[in-house]
Amino acid sequence: MAARTLFRVVRRQIHHNMCYVMNGPSVERHVSVNKFERKMKWLSSEEHYRVRISRWLDNGVLGLVLDILEAVVSVVFAICYVVNSYSPGPGIPADVWTVELSCALFFLTDLMSRGILLAESFKSMLCWNTFINCLVILPVYPAAMFVPTQYVPRIPFIIFMTCRRDSSFWHGGGYLRLIYPIRFLKCSMEIRAVLHRGRSFMSPVMLFGLMAYFKFLSVIFVAAGVIQITETSFSADVTNDGDWTFFNSLFKSILTFVYVDYPPAENPVSKIIVGTLLVFLLIIIPYELSKLFDINSLYSSYEHDTYHPSHHSKHIVICGDLTPQRIEQCFWEVALLMDPFFAKRAVYIQGSVLDADAATRAACDTAAAIFVLTRKTGHEDVNVSDHRTIMRAIEVRQVSPAASIFVQIHLSTNRHLLEASGITNVLCISEVMHSLLAQNCFCPGFSTLMFNLTAALRSIDVKVDHTWESRFLHGASHELYSVTLPPSHVVSGLTFAEVAVMVHTQCQSAILIAIRVPVPEDDADDDSSSSVIILNPGNSYLCHGNETGYVIARDRTQADLVLGMAKDPNWGSSHSASTSTSNGANDPLVPKASLQQTAQLTPDKAVSSPTAAAIAKDKVKHLSNPTNIKRGLGARKKRTARTIMWAASKLQETSERHKSKKMDEFVVDDVPKLHFPLKPIVVVSLGSVFPENLEFFIAPLRAPTVKDHHPIVLMSSELPSEEVFAHIRPFSDVFLVKGEPTRLGSLKRAGIEIAFKVVLLCSEEDFGTASNQLLADATSIAVHKSITSLLGPRNAPMVVTKLVNRSNVNFISHNLKQSGWFDRGRPPSTTSDTIKFLCSPSFASGLTYSTELCDNLIINHFFNPMIKDIVRELVFSPLRESKLYPGKSKFSAFERNFATSGLQRSSLFTCELPLDFVGKSFAYCFEYLLLSDAILTLGVYRCLPPDLVPGVSPQSTAKARIERHETERAVPFGYVYLNPLASEIMTGDDLLYVLSHKQPCWA
Repeated sequence: MAARTLFRVVRRQIHHNMCYVMNGPSVERHVSVNKFERKMKWLSSEEHYRVRISRWLDNGVLGLVLDILEAVVSVVFAICYVVNSYSPGPGIPADVWTVELSCALFFLTDLMSRGILLAESFKSMLCWNTFINCLVILPVYPAAMFVPTQYVPRIPFIIFMTCRRDSSFWHGGGYLRLIYPIRFLKCSMEIRAVLHRGRSFMSPVMLFGLMAYFKFLSVIFVAAGVIQITETSFSADVTNDGDWTFFNSLFKSILTFVYVDYPPAENPVSKIIVGTLLVFLLIIIPYELSKLFDINSLYSSYEHDTYHPSHHSKHIVICGDLTPQRIEQCFWEVALLMDPFFAKRAVYIQGSVLDADAATRAACDTAAAIFVLTRKTGHEDVNVSDHRTIMRAIEVRQVSPAASIFVQIHLSTNRHLLEASGITNVLCISEVMHSLLAQNCFCPGFSTLMFNLTAALRSIDVKVDHTWESRFLHGASHELYSVTLPPSHVVSGLTFAEVAVMVHTQCQSAILIAIRVPVPEDDADDDSSSSVIILNPGNSYLCHGNETGYVIARDRTQADLVLGMAKDPNWGSSHSASTSTSNGANDPLVPKASLQQTAQLTPDKAVSSPTAAAIAKDKVKHLSNPTNIKRGLGARKKRTARTIMWAASKLQETSERHKSKKMDEFVVDDVPKLHFPLKPIVVVSLGSVFPENLEFFIAPLRAPTVKDHHPIVLMSSELPSEEVFAHIRPFSDVFLVKGEPTRLGSLKRAGIEIAFKVVLLCSEEDFGTASNQLLADATSIAVHKSITSLLGPRNAPMVVTKLVNRSNVNFISHNLKQSGWFDRGRPPSTTSDTIKFLCSPSFASGLTYSTELCDNLIINHFFNPMIKDIVRELVFSPLRESKLYPGKSKFSAFERNFATSGLQRSSLFTCELPLDFVGKSFAYCFEYLLLSDAILTLGVYRCLPPDLVPGVSPQSTAKARIERHETERAVPFGYVYLNPLASEIMTGDDLLYVLSHKQPCWA
């Protein structure tokens, strides 16, 4: 009541203001209202109610029911005409006549109510629908209402009492029967009205196509009736038999319109009418088709698709900034491209998760997982892209609170916005990409190795032969699996290194790389995990059985062999003696004395390292064929340490000297004039602005586990802002160069001619359309070509490139000018795109990485949840002592005080193969390094043989890489060979991928 009173007051005030404005000096204050205006006012009020009722019927459920009922009745009415055409006469069958009268009465009632009484205006009644209704209704009642009847119908309606069933236009001949085929137009009209009400449940193209289909179909049926009636205009009895039944006439009508042949009739009237209809179709069909194509160009079929989830299977939703190439790669990761029923299991829906209708059509509320992918579009700021992604993620959390949500963002500074909304599965692209590219500088092929470990490539079944592709794909087919170690009676008292040897020996060369260590109750926090993952703790951890470990294996079957391992009796007395002299051997958290420390403390007791001549031939044979004969027969013994202990430097993040320096002090004009003692690492940014989060690139290169800290030169067309530079300022030996990266002079000033490594960061701009997406790496490829041409083919592999589109990886391979090491021929046409990408020389060698590969990582996180923790340990292990380590705020007290626990953590490095390991099997190297220095070998980086390296003199090609001085070795260029066959013979050109607590340096 208060609201209504307020409305009246406002309305009166508005009326008063309007009167005040209109009643000026030249206008009369009182305007007289005549009777006509008062009558129009009353009519307007009545029309208002009629319009409301009419629109309620047009949009309400009752109107829909009436339209459906009218469509059904119109079809029945048309069937009555067809049945009547087959009746022998002279009258209409009683049942048919009753149905016709009922249908006509229904149409008449609807016409009087909705067509006349509820019409908005008189003009709205003069339309095509009213004309069709009159032609259908009036021939029934007027023709049968004024003749005395001798027939009493079964339905007791008074109006039927005055109707005769033989009073019809059909029987008796003549052209008045042409009114009856109009009933097919009535059917088409009503059916199209029902379809129009369902426009929200189908695409515009489908709606228009169905309406046009029924329109053409009604014309064909009308033509069939016209042919039948005109050919039997003076002999009505032949319509029920002979050549001019309705079915035969319909068949001839179809042939007429299909073949555009001579009309199948001799009657002149039939020819005129059929010819007119034929011309009408020849005109209307192209017109309707053009409208259909116009509608099809305006709408996408995916805008109206709907996914109906099944109760027997789960589904996932992938949304965000998607492109066709990105969708294809995502589906490869979820194993749908390998499914023969891929088309039945993938539904493409165009829309946004911010739209409630689109989210409902995608069944987001029942999804098992939702992936929100991000990507920068055009020249927009990465913060804008992150904010768009965060908005989608928050909406997804509200729509589907029970689903697992995985989100990608660009900058780590925006992570807290998602964590505040309860979303913890967040992947920061800049963190991962910059850390991978940084570790590629001192660990060749690191990014490719990580991709092979995390990507779903288990379907690749390759038999190792003489080709490098077979070895690379053999390693790529391995994945990470979580396993349970054997019970205590099998592994109790053994160190992690010794258990890793057992796993490799008894589990078909599977590699145990990490173990989950329980956190002591005193050090556990309420909001932290009760265990931590440690990569290769070596001899510092004693296993006690049933722990969770992580292995590299071909499939789950091979990984499950770990639990069924038997106790190895070949450890001998040396192991017993070492375990008996260890303090607290039963406590897994009490470290054992490392072999490196033992070798330094008791050098007189050290056993000399075996050489190739000292190993018996039969033992080498056993090591080369692990599947037939057990490896390592006899008592196990410890090996002499092979590494040199070097002092580790600390990460200089808190240097007050660097904090007080201004940005101008870091800017240099000519890097070669500085005469660095070590070759610099040059980072060339191709974007229009200085890239953010470069601290994740610098920190791994300044880690205390890295032996040599090379100077870092950052080149960009624009200097960083003070806010961005604040994260770079604490690091030592970092320099800025301002210049255009596409100009060779600027690149020379940045020091690429004296560089240790050159890293190209793509711009990630201008790929809004499909064509621009394929050309997004044009600048990166051009700059890469300029640098490799300047450096020459011998030093070309020192350039590491970050790409936007992984399909452009072949352009980088072309710039490398590979020789006989990599096949120049084109891959077979039957090879999948993923295999072509994997086997491209630039990716297999680790010289290229694409931002699209971060999609693989986040999607595999859903299928293999432990991937996140393992990848964080592998990728961010150099950042553990830094504030940049992801998730540091969630570490338990045990992890924050990890150094006091005595346990050792490892990081991934590459190192040269020791000279005396040349010619040995991989199994021998694997076991030897574990038992000597607790160094875990994951694979090899097989470099280009010296005789294939461009620019090497023929006199020096006889020497292998390991036999040369460090200054004479070529830039590493080869392929990643993960978990080689146990019988694989090591060469002097191999680099080892090892997990060690610091970068190995051989004695």
